[in-house]
Amino acid sequence: MEIKTRINNAKAAASLLAFSLLFGGMHSAQATLLDISQKPLVLSDSVAPNLILTLDESGSMRWAFVPDDINGVHESRRAKSAAFNPMYYDPAVTYQMPIKYNADGSVASIGYSTAFTEAWNNGFVANTSTGSLNLTTGYKVSWSYDPTGTLGTAYGYTSTNSTANKLAANPTADFAGSASISNNNGKATVVKGDITFVITRTGTSTCTATATLSGVTLSNPTCSGSSGTYTATLAQVAVPAYYYVYDTTQSGCTKVKTDDNCYRIVFVTATSGQPRSADTESGLDERKNFSIWYSFYRNRALATLSAANLAFTSLPSSIRMTWQTLNNCKTFTGSSDCGTNYFRRFTDHHRGNFFNWLPTINFSTTTYLLQATDRAGKFLASEEPWYYDPNPLNSTGGRASSVTSPAYACRPSFHVLMTDGMWNSAMTVDTDDNAAIASLPDGTAYSPRTPFKDPTKNTLADLAFKYWSTDARPNLKNDLKPLIAATNSDATARYWDPRNNPATWQHMVNYTVGLGLGNALTNANVPWTGETYAGAGYEAIMAGTANWPAASSGSDNNVYDLWHMAINSRGEFFNADSPDKVVDAFTQILNRIGNYTTSASRPAVTAAQVDGSNSYEVYETEFSSDDWSGDLKKYSLDSKGARKQAWSAKSKLNGERAVKMAAASGKQFQEFNWTNLDTTQKAYFNINPDSTSNATDSKGEARVNYIRGNRSNEGTTSGTFRTRSSVLGDIVNSAPVIVKDAQYLAYLADKIDGTSGDYYKFQQQVSARKEMIYVGANDGMLHGFNASTGDEELAFVPKAVLPNLYRLTGQNYQSGGHRYYVDGTPVVTDVYFGNAWHTVLIGSLRGGGRALFALDVTDPDNIKPLWEFTHDDLGYTFPQPVVARLHTGKWAVVTGNGYGNQSGATADKAALFVIDVETGALVREVVVEGDTAKANGLSAVRLADNDSDGIADYAYAGDLQGNLWRFDLFKATNTTTPASGNPFASSVIGTAVATDIVASYGAKPLFKAADAAGAVQPITAPPSLIRHPSQKGYLVIFGTGKYFEDSDGNVNTTLGHSVYAIWDRKTKAENTSTSTPPTITRSNLLEQQIQQQLTTNISGVTNESRTITQNAPKWYKDNATADLNDSDVNHWGWRLDLQIGSTKAGEMMINQMVARGQALIFSTLTPNDDPCKDGVEAWLYGINSSSGGRTTFSVFDMDGNGDVNSGDTYNNTVISSRKLSSSSGFNLSGNTLFSTGESIVVDYGPTSSGRQSWQVIPKRSE
Repeated sequence: MEIKTRINNAKAAASLLAFSLLFGGMHSAQATLLDISQKPLVLSDSVAPNLILTLDESGSMRWAFVPDDINGVHESRRAKSAAFNPMYYDPAVTYQMPIKYNADGSVASIGYSTAFTEAWNNGFVANTSTGSLNLTTGYKVSWSYDPTGTLGTAYGYTSTNSTANKLAANPTADFAGSASISNNNGKATVVKGDITFVITRTGTSTCTATATLSGVTLSNPTCSGSSGTYTATLAQVAVPAYYYVYDTTQSGCTKVKTDDNCYRIVFVTATSGQPRSADTESGLDERKNFSIWYSFYRNRALATLSAANLAFTSLPSSIRMTWQTLNNCKTFTGSSDCGTNYFRRFTDHHRGNFFNWLPTINFSTTTYLLQATDRAGKFLASEEPWYYDPNPLNSTGGRASSVTSPAYACRPSFHVLMTDGMWNSAMTVDTDDNAAIASLPDGTAYSPRTPFKDPTKNTLADLAFKYWSTDARPNLKNDLKPLIAATNSDATARYWDPRNNPATWQHMVNYTVGLGLGNALTNANVPWTGETYAGAGYEAIMAGTANWPAASSGSDNNVYDLWHMAINSRGEFFNADSPDKVVDAFTQILNRIGNYTTSASRPAVTAAQVDGSNSYEVYETEFSSDDWSGDLKKYSLDSKGARKQAWSAKSKLNGERAVKMAAASGKQFQEFNWTNLDTTQKAYFNINPDSTSNATDSKGEARVNYIRGNRSNEGTTSGTFRTRSSVLGDIVNSAPVIVKDAQYLAYLADKIDGTSGDYYKFQQQVSARKEMIYVGANDGMLHGFNASTGDEELAFVPKAVLPNLYRLTGQNYQSGGHRYYVDGTPVVTDVYFGNAWHTVLIGSLRGGGRALFALDVTDPDNIKPLWEFTHDDLGYTFPQPVVARLHTGKWAVVTGNGYGNQSGATADKAALFVIDVETGALVREVVVEGDTAKANGLSAVRLADNDSDGIADYAYAGDLQGNLWRFDLFKATNTTTPASGNPFASSVIGTAVATDIVASYGAKPLFKAADAAGAVQPITAPPSLIRHPSQKGYLVIFGTGKYFEDSDGNVNTTLGHSVYAIWDRKTKAENTSTSTPPTITRSNLLEQQIQQQLTTNISGVTNESRTITQNAPKWYKDNATADLNDSDVNHWGWRLDLQIGSTKAGEMMINQMVARGQALIFSTLTPNDDPCKDGVEAWLYGINSSSGGRTTFSVFDMDGNGDVNSGDTYNNTVISSRKLSSSSGFNLSGNTLFSTGESIVVDYGPTSSGRQSWQVIPKRSE
């Protein structure tokens, strides 16, 4: 069964987070010396987008009500209820305090504040000029409020049309009382709800009154009389803070929201509230929540300022941003009205400028939406937005000179427009979406079509279409990545599907937010149902049965123009009627921009391919970074190799199902559910992943159910969980493993353990078991699928991933918060314990955690957990473990300790772990020396069975500090090399104990890898072994490179990497515990070099190719010496530096190599400096394994005819390396190499090189 690792040649941008983790990166909590990436590095960071924010500062933004047409009912009950006026306080919403910033962009040590007894009228400008209210008794309902106004201009119960700030009268139905009083000085008590009025008649038409609420004296009511009836009213005075709830049980209610009889008053107190999951600490006390609403959200302007503050707080510093308003701020050159809004990266003082500018906006102008949009489009057509670093900040926060190049042609550009009204200032637009365009920038012709066209000219939709269809920068390549959200086999239909953005040229995408405009989206022919690209209205437009309502200056139809504008630029429209919806809209837009960048550059990726149990079946895994979903697919092949999909796990697995975890004993499964979690584990799931402060809520059980596959809480708004296209998570680095028959040949396995014939019986027993395929996924589980049906039969959650599983529910996860979980490839093998043979699966997490686990998968209908191994010295388990029979008589898991261990002062040590395969007990830890001030960890292990008896004798592995280590796995008693016989025979060395497992050569490395400048070359891939041509000892072959830290995704041209072969001469059970290794340096290794890189054309097939030297080794200084000792050695191996000449390009080797025949085959990768290209560049090498030089025979089929022969040379020279179309490694099946959809026929040469990797001979060929 060959794994064929495949990653498509499509670069992916790192998602823009919503937005907190976007280009700032997502790092795991780990040892400080390492910064382990939590996203696939091959998805190279995208070019940070251009972003222009336009905010509406029209006079209507002062209004404290939506929609506009309820202005005339400001004295009603319903005007003070969120059910009718969504701007008013909603007791079900938790209002968030905005964040205050210093001028330098840092968060202020003393932030914004407000209190129920001192609630600022404008929380952003908290001073005596704007004033405050004691909401206990001094609340006044705002109807129109100017945030820049002073206290002296504020209050009068008149029309909203004047420039003063206006109040809404308290409803007399609850704030007034009347009584008949016949005599002067007579008194009457009137109770209205919780308010008690005492009215005193002072004359025929005069009176005085007092009012109390629950014993608290209120402001003196006004009082008047007529015809013996006297009325006291609090309609236009300060009262205790209150709101109304829509309650259809109220007397006289007709169950319509315009009926004031359906509203019940609630005065805000310490017990008046309702439980809110986002603020469990407050309980029923809603006074704080009400005061935050009052100071920061009570009108359109304050809500918009707060929403922008909260959403843009997490905007990464790499985003290039500027801002404007509709009229007062209409340049991008840092004018005083704009708060120094030069277009630059959102960092330091620029961040401070933005957040401190927001509260200064003067809401007083006309709705110039077209003019503002036109300015944004024209700005993006200028040079400045395409500079590499425009208007950078100098050390004092001032403006430095722009860095103009390189100008990236793949940089996307977005315009976010927020408005509360319809545009009412016309302009002429020179592009019409109803007119044909002969040729778009990519050569495609546009003929007017739905949903883009409409018969009206000079609209926002026309402007949007203009700045989408016009190349903003004709001097740049058309290098933007298309966004294909909706697939279609018809290329034309796919291109013009408005959900897709096929534009490769520089253009502007618009995201629009309409505040309080829902009542204007009620055209019967085009009803808005809440989605830009769905619903009856959208479908009618698409079908051509309805037209876009005609837009014109001041028309209600202009709200439809905002929707149409978004579609014409492939953006999105949001309608927000309440303060919390405004926050949601901004947050979703920033999420959409992140997902847009990711999806546009990363379609589904085929991560691995595996052959089935017969040659007519193939399995493939894939992942998509647009929503971090994964899939496992099975294909059947016909005689011509054509594929037909048999099943897709993603399509089958789409709901809640049984998920398992190990019980406390570790030996049985139990359901992964809320009941079975302990207190500590439950606390993990009560963390809100979208909180920047790890705030907790009460949604832990719902999160557990989400992990199990429950879809009921998925959504896109605040408080919901991330939407998934499938419950199967992304499968990135875990390659699938198929388990069907027994693994070994019986006659050989029976010699290792058990009595004669035991393995044969085991082989017969399991021959009928169903075929299973196991793979890890970053949804936190190891999955087991029935290979025949595709049904999931196992979903297992290791305990080590539990602390981070809550993150999967976060809205920010798919756009930047990705983490690894069960990301390692499982290892499955047959082992002997408990007087029986078993099939055991060993799982690793790679970047998902610091643990290994084991399952007994002998019977797929009765899988059992065996153990989960953790240790302070165990780091992230990147090394793939191996399973071996040891000289101790036990079977064990042998592995390097990985990277980023947490052992206190000795963190980042390198160590070999030997773990009992049955119990998970630590058999032996061998710690090796290293520089404790630098990161370290032992990498993947290669075992050697030098006498081919099925028992491992040596282990070889490298570490991050470039050391190549050998470990003795036997009881070393020989002081010299035996002259004859098997030195590993038990009769010679006896039975080993755990302490006999030691580091060879006096615990010193066999070799230390460093480049020509002396820089350490880390080793992360497992070595390969071949017999030395002299037949004495072995060549240990390995490459150098590291590709798991965030910084590894950037090309490093200061460090060179190499492939080495080191001669290990003492391989016959010699005791080396007190000896030192030979002195091996670069100077006594045979040097091979990459001679040239060229484009070859062989029989019409073009490839990027390389040739290397063919230098011959001289192993001994004097070949005539009879007794050749270490001192006689001339070449201690060979080296090939992965560079052309002296140029270090960052090329490295991190994948497993294959040595067969006379050929050594390996792949390399080079991180790409150009973010508009693939994340890495990959090369495949085929060289002579004994010399490291060019082979004498062709290794690769270069002419594509399916054969490897002399016709595959170029100018009679053998090609030693060819460029791959993928960034992945490779796997071999027979004489065919597979890598990312490519199949390359290879030839290994005429004779065996004596490969000596440890294994029991497998039943099926490799």
